[in-house]
Order: sequence, then C-alpha cells, then structure tokens
Amino acid sequence: MKINKKLQKTLIITLIAGFVLVAIFSIFLIRLVLRGSVVQEIIVEHEQEVIVQIEDIGEVALLKLSVCDIFDQTNHTDFFGHKLIGSEKTKFIRTSFNAKLGINSRDVRLREMERIGNTRSFQFTIPEFVFIGYDNFHSEVAFEKKGALSWTNSEIDSTEMINKILGEDNQKEYLQENIDLLKESCESFYSSFVRSLVPDAYLSFIYQ
Repeated sequence: MKINKKLQKTLIITLIAGFVLVAIFSIFLIRLVLRGSVVQEIIVEHEQEVIVQIEDIGEVALLKLSVCDIFDQTNHTDFFGHKLIGSEKTKFIRTSFNAKLGINSRDVRLREMERIGNTRSFQFTIPEFVFIGYDNFHSEVAFEKKGALSWTNSEIDSTEMINKILGEDNQKEYLQENIDLLKESCESFYSSFVRSLVPDAYLSFIYQ
C-alpha cells in the first residue's frame, strides 16, 4: 500500500520531535537527581520536635448517662393570697433517656512546657464541660393526684414539664454531679492521644 508523500513527511517530523522531547526531559531529570532535588531523605528527630495537632472534631462526648427518674409538679389556687385547701393538682412523669456530657474540642488548648529532667511536659487547658444532647427519650404520666377543688386551677402541661426536665438547670445538675468522672474521662482521652506520639510524656490539665 502506497503512503502519500506529504503524510510520510509529517510522520517523520512528528517522530523526530518526539525523540527530541524525550531526550530533553531525560537530561533534565538526570540533572535534578544529581542535585538532590528529586530524591530527598527526610529525617524526623523524634526527640527534637513533636508536632501535636488536636483534630477539630467539634463536640466530644466523654460520658453517656442513662437517666431514669420521676419528676413531679404541683399547682394550686390562691384565694386572697392564701392557698385554697383541696385545690392541689399534682402530676408525676416518669422519664428515661441517655444524656451526653462532654466538651467542645475547638476550645481545648495544648502547649509544651519546660522539660522535667529528660521528660517532655505538656499542659492541656480544658474548657467548661457542656451538656451535648440526649437520645432515646421516653416519657409517660406515672400518676396524677387531684384535690376536691382542683378544678379551680389549670391543667398541668406535660410538654412544659418535659422542657423543664431537659432544661438548663437540670443540665447543669447532671454536669456537676458527674464532674469527677468527666475529668477522669477527659484526661484518659487526651493522654492516650499525646502518648501515642510521646510515650513517656508528663501531662497536666487545667480546667476552666
């Protein structure tokens, strides 16, 4: 089969250009290798510097409480500034849920302190513990008690009671009651993180 002379000339020029480009690239690559720009030996001196990064993962749940309790609320009618006998109305609500307590990791601070002998020392500053949230919430009216004159005051709102149960006052109470466990869990969490890099590190914690 005959090849058009013009096409044949084009193919030859293309091949020559390709060989030239390959040759130029090979020379350039060899020069870089000889100058150490392509292959580098990176040595990290473990004893000289450790870069510790706290991953920004937002809120960290340190404790999960299984709460099961009964809450009550009582209303009564005032008559000329005095409690009207028999007007009491009481509702008891049984609740169960899992409360999550922890910290906001964005506010955790870590810095390296002066060495203690040959031991590296790090200090964590931990923000205030927070009520993160809850799940598996269940509630039911366990018991209602009404006096003979209870019809004189309004019904007790179950939804309002539940909102109070999960409100800020009770959240603070859960945190305060479990402060020691929160600190213990927090120190275990961050200690394992640092000691995975510096096994013999001395750690201290400051709580805000």
